[in-house]
Order: sequence, then structure tokens, then C-alpha cells
Amino acid sequence: MLTIEARLTLFFIICIIEVMFLLSMMIINLKSINVISFDGNHMRIGGEIVVTVRLGSGNQRLLSYLFENQDTPISVEEVEKALGKPCYLSKVIDNLRIPKHISKRIFHISDGNKTVMFSPAVLGKKASK
Repeated sequence: MLTIEARLTLFFIICIIEVMFLLSMMIINLKSINVISFDGNHMRIGGEIVVTVRLGSGNQRLLSYLFENQDTPISVEEVEKALGKPCYLSKVIDNLRIPKHISKRIFHISDGNKTVMFSPAVLGKKASK
């Protein structure tokens, strides 16, 4: 029969092993999350480059503006100001060349093409193809 000290030691060792296991599972899970980022030249999802834009281009200015204003309705006038020219929202979004299955989930154009909302967090853990 084990003493109380031996039982407590065994209990703490098991707890430490469980915590280490849970932490390793969290790290593995984090690698599968489709985090969307933009470094000014590349838009990445989970570290993989999805779109490359030229620095100073309209697409670069638009993506920078969208990333700065995530989850906020942006009017067509604001987009036109960011681009420096008149535009049609759905056409401008299509011209970013983001794969359709992703674009449909992260961009929400409403009010008859008058506002757009960029919500990259909606991809969550798995982007459907």
C-alpha cells in the first residue's frame, strides 16, 4: 500500500503528463487554424500564400484598408477613396483573385453593392473547397 506522500507524488506526475498532452494537442490544433494575414505584399491563409499583390497597386491598397477595418461595414465611397478611383464593389473584390470558396466566406457585400464587410475570422478551423 502506498503512503499518502507516494499517492500525492503519483497524482502530480499524472497531472503533469495530462497537461503536457493537452498542450501538445493545442499546438497541433493551432497549426490547422486558417489564420488570414496580410504583410503588404502577400495574403496568407494558415501560412500559405493565397494572393500576391504588387506594392502600391490598387489591390495592395484595398487589402491593406480591408485588414485595417476588419468586421466593419465599409461603404463604396470609402473603397473608392482607398483605391483612388470609382469602383463597383463585387468587381473590385473579384479582381483581388482570392479563390472563390474563400472569398464567398470572408466578404459580405450588401445594400445593393453599397457596402462590404471583410470578416476573415469566419474561416475558423477549416476552409471548405
